[in-house]
Amino acid sequence: MRTGWKCQIGMGPPVPGMGDRTMTCVHNRGYSFLILTQPDKVCYFAHIRLKESESFTWPERERFTIERAEAAAAKIADHPISDKVAFGELWKKRTRGSMISLEEGILKHWHSGRIVLAGDSAHKITPNIALGGNSSMESVVVFCNHLHRTLAMHAGARLSRAALNSMFAAYQKEREPRINEVMQFSSMLTRLQAWDSVLLRFLATWVIPYQPDQRIADQMGELIRKAPKLDFVDVGPEFAKGKMARRGKCLNEDSKNKK
Repeated sequence: MRTGWKCQIGMGPPVPGMGDRTMTCVHNRGYSFLILTQPDKVCYFAHIRLKESESFTWPERERFTIERAEAAAAKIADHPISDKVAFGELWKKRTRGSMISLEEGILKHWHSGRIVLAGDSAHKITPNIALGGNSSMESVVVFCNHLHRTLAMHAGARLSRAALNSMFAAYQKEREPRINEVMQFSSMLTRLQAWDSVLLRFLATWVIPYQPDQRIADQMGELIRKAPKLDFVDVGPEFAKGKMARRGKCLNEDSKNKK
């Protein structure tokens, strides 16, 4: 796990000029903003690039004091997040706020004895595109598939340490390529929004804004449709198909669709 970013997070009351059901992403050199609004609150994230000398790897960790969070917020307070609002106004009116480290990476070992990891405890990605929660659910799906098959092979008997170790290893092996793909995609977006290189700034300001919205949706759809499915759950007839077909089949999906 490597930490190359820190994140100013918080929430507060609605702010005029930000809307009440919007998601706003603002780019800048070295940092970016993500603001989510609801009728009764606003949540925000400021993803800030660490200097190379400030980056570190696990098991080293860093805890930020409120004084350091205040100092970091002051550096970006004047940056606009809409036509009428600057980030400092959100931070000043916050009801909750802090700064955290953002880790990226995949652990080499996910299991020991009868304990196995899933989600952020095994793999962590930057949150700009909110794929961390999805990835956690995908890991649980894959683990459940392996557990269901293993229990069926052992006729429901208590699993031995060797059987568990084999199942845990197979689960990790299946998940690693997929989570690496998602992590690389999310990392690229985080760097793109923070103009982490001349090329990424050019793409962010002169190429992507002129792409049709459908193309971006298709890229996300292609990533999501490859997600694993529970292979032992019966899919009912009410489970409608989307515009983009899923990769792989769920239990009885073909027979249900033919009826």
